[in-house]
Amino acid sequence: MAASWACFTALVLLGFPGLLLAHPMDDDPETVRAETVQLLGGWNPLDVTSKRAIEMADFAESVYNAHENDECEYHTVKILDASYQVVNGFYFHLKLEMLKKGCGHGYPDGHIYSETLQCDVTISLDHRMEQKKLLNESCSPIST
Repeated sequence: MAASWACFTALVLLGFPGLLLAHPMDDDPETVRAETVQLLGGWNPLDVTSKRAIEMADFAESVYNAHENDECEYHTVKILDASYQVVNGFYFHLKLEMLKKGCGHGYPDGHIYSETLQCDVTISLDHRMEQKKLLNESCSPIST
């Protein structure tokens, strides 16, 4: 009996193809949607139009705009990709298309500097769903 219980526990902890678990990212907290999870603790896709993805993109934008030595303004144009990982809380990885403009200078003809960037960000959200922290960030220009 102990061996079968240990096997069951291992399947639950390590993931079991076909194991149904409640999805933690549903937009409606009253609705719990079940889906198949292949590996607990692995990265799972997140709908780029979900409230949680938009919340994390807004947070990343606010962190970029809070940089004290950067006079630029950043605006999220589009969420290109999103995923999450369940840890002691959550990690979110977002691929964002962002517009960087201003930067304290313009051109002699009067138009303002702007550049389109693709930014990869990783954000942690604590287990109480209260504190967010930008863990990693990298941006590169998108050639048009």
